[in-house]
Amino acid sequence: MKNIIVILAVVVIKAGVMLTSCHSSAEKIENAREKVENAKDELVEANQELNQALTDSIQQFKKE
Repeated sequence: MKNIIVILAVVVIKAGVMLTSCHSSAEKIENAREKVENAKDELVEANQELNQALTDSIQQFKKE
């Protein structure tokens, strides 16, 4: 039973390595750039939401 599990794990790991290595370097670079751009966009949105929350909390504090 242990041998079957070990063999299955090795096969899954090899398949994963093969699938991830199939992408060319150019594709990997492009994917990384897209992820960076998405992260930048999310950061801008998060900063805007933070500024709005701070403004709202300041206004709420002044009302109280």
